[in-house]
Amino acid sequence: MPGRQHHQNSGGPNLAGSYSESAALVRSTEGMAYTEEGGGSMLNPRSPTAGATVANMHSRHQDDGPNDGGEDELMDYVDSEVSVLAQFHEDAIRQAGFGYFQWVVLLVVGLGLAADTIELFVIAFILPSAEVELCIDTNEKGWLAAITFLGMMTGAVMWGNLSDRMGRRRTLMSALGVNAVFSVIAALMPTFGTFMTARFCSGIGIGGAFPIVLAYFAEFLCKSDRARYLSLLLMFWALGGVFVALVGWAIIPSTGAEVVQESKEHFSAWHQFLLVCSLPSLVAVIGLVFLPESPRYLLEAGREVEAMMVYQFWNSFLQLFMPPNLRVTSVLLVLWFTAAFGYYGLTIWFPDYIKQLKVDQYTENTNVTFNATFVGVSFNTSVENVHWMSSSFIDCRFHHLILSHVTFSNCTLEKVEFSNVKSSRTYFKDSLIQDCRFVDTDLSHHFENCKLDNNTVLSLTAGCALDFDYNIHLDEVFRENLVGQLAILPGAFISAFVIDKMGRVKMIGVAMFLSSVTSLFIWFLDTNSSVIAFEAIFNFVFICAWNTIDIATIESYSTHLRTTGFGFLSASCRLGGLMGVLTFRNLITSSRSIPMLTTAAVLLIGGIISVRLPETRNVLL
Repeated sequence: MPGRQHHQNSGGPNLAGSYSESAALVRSTEGMAYTEEGGGSMLNPRSPTAGATVANMHSRHQDDGPNDGGEDELMDYVDSEVSVLAQFHEDAIRQAGFGYFQWVVLLVVGLGLAADTIELFVIAFILPSAEVELCIDTNEKGWLAAITFLGMMTGAVMWGNLSDRMGRRRTLMSALGVNAVFSVIAALMPTFGTFMTARFCSGIGIGGAFPIVLAYFAEFLCKSDRARYLSLLLMFWALGGVFVALVGWAIIPSTGAEVVQESKEHFSAWHQFLLVCSLPSLVAVIGLVFLPESPRYLLEAGREVEAMMVYQFWNSFLQLFMPPNLRVTSVLLVLWFTAAFGYYGLTIWFPDYIKQLKVDQYTENTNVTFNATFVGVSFNTSVENVHWMSSSFIDCRFHHLILSHVTFSNCTLEKVEFSNVKSSRTYFKDSLIQDCRFVDTDLSHHFENCKLDNNTVLSLTAGCALDFDYNIHLDEVFRENLVGQLAILPGAFISAFVIDKMGRVKMIGVAMFLSSVTSLFIWFLDTNSSVIAFEAIFNFVFICAWNTIDIATIESYSTHLRTTGFGFLSASCRLGGLMGVLTFRNLITSSRSIPMLTTAAVLLIGGIISVRLPETRNVLL
C-alpha cells in the first residue's frame, strides 16, 4: 500500500496534514501509545497517559536525535511508509486470529460473489425459452447479454465509490438487495422491454457488489492469511457457475420441442429458474444484517478527514490516475480488460460453438428424397430433417404435428391440408401450391419463389412470426458449463496455497502466459468432447491469474481508495467482457484460427504487462 507521510512544522498543520492518517490519529485522540509487537504494548485510544507519551516521543525524536529502543520504534511507525492505522489494524486482527467469525463472513459474502456469476450465466440458459415466449429476434438476443454488462459497469463505478464514503456493509447490502429485487422482477416481466429494464437494474446491483465483497472480507484478514482466504472466497465465483448449471439442468427444457410446449404454461420453467437464481443474493443480504462493519473502514471513518471530503465524488477517480497510483492503475486496467475480454469471449464462444457442431452434424444427416409421389397420404407424426425435391403431394393431409427442418423444393402440392401444424425452419421453395388449406398453422410466411393458386388460410390465433429453431439440444451445453465451472474449483484451491510462495506478479504472469499458450489448442477442437475438455483445462489455468489479479487489486490501494479503485477496474472488466462477448459471438461460423489467435494475443499482452505491477504480498491493509 503506498504510504502517506506527514511532516509537521512549527507553522501548524496544513491541508496535507489533516489528510494524513498518522497526524490525524495523534491529533484526534486524547491519548494513545503504539509500539511494535515486540515492544510489549498495543495502541490504546482510551489510555489517559498515552497522548503525552506520543507527544513526548515526538519531541524527544526532534531534540535528541535517533534513539535505540521502543521509543524510536514508535516514531518509525508514525513517520514510516506504513500508517499507524494500518499497523494497529494488522496487529489487532492478528491477535484476534482467524476463527468461526471469519468463516461466517466468508460464507455470507461468498454467496454475494456467487451471485455475480449467476447474473452472467443465466441468460445462456433462459435464452431459448425467452426467445419463444417474448418473441425475441436475432438483434434483441445479442442485447440480452450486453444489457447485463452495461448494468454491471454502471454499478461497479457507483457503488465502489459509495463504499469508500458510507461503509462496506451498508453499500454491499444495498447493492445485493437491488440485485435480488430486480432479479425477481425480471422473472415476472411479460414483455421484452420490461424484462431488459429489470435485467439492467439487477446488473447495476451485482456490478456494485463485486468490488465491495472482496474489500469487505479482506479487511477482516491479517497479511499472512489474506491471499489464502481471499482465494477461497473467489472459489464461490466458480460455485455460482456450478449452481446455475445444476439448476438449469434440473429446470430448463433441454430440447426445442419441449421449449415450445412448455412455453404455453402460465409460469414457465425459465421464470422459475430466474427466481431460484435470485436466492444467493437474497440470502447474502439477510446474512449481512447480522454482520458488523469492516473494522478497517471504521478506523478510517473515525479520523479527521475534513480536507479529503472537500473533494467530491470525482476526486477519488482523479487520485487513481495521479502519483503514486497512476502506474498501478494503468497496469491493472490492462490486466482486468484483457482477462475479461479473453475469458468472457470464450465463455460465450464455447456453448455457441458446440451448438454449431451439432448443426453441422444435423445438416450432414438430412434425409433427401427425390421424385417421390404421395397420393391420399395422411401425415400425423412429426417430420424432421427431411428435404423433398421434385416430389408430388396430392390430396394429402398433415395434421397435428411438427415440421422441423423440412424443405419442399420444386414440389407440387394439390389439395393438401395443413391443420394444427407447428413448424421450425420449414420452407416451400420454387414449388406449385394449389387448392391447399392452411388451418391454424404458422406456414403462411414460409414460401420462397412459389406459385400460389386458390389456397385458403384460416387461423384463430395471431401467434408469433418468429421462426424458432427446434433443433436445439442443451444437454451438451449444460454439461460443458458444468464441467468448465467445476474445473475452476481445483485451480482456485491450488492457487490459494501457491500465491504467497510465488508472489502476485509472478503468479499473474505465469498463469496468463500458460492461458495464452493453452488457447492455441482451439485449432484442434472439432468434437463436443474436445471442446468440453479444453474448457476445463483453460479454466483451471486461467482462474489462477484471475484470482491473483483480484487480490493484487485489493492490496494496491490505500483504504480511502480501495473500493473506488476496485470499482473502477471492475467496470473496465465488464467493458472488456462486453466487447469480448460481442466480438466472439460473431466468430462462431468463422475459422477456428480467429478466436484462437485473438484469445492468445490478448492474454499474452496481459501477461507481458503484468511484470510492471508492483509486488504487494507484504503490504498491510
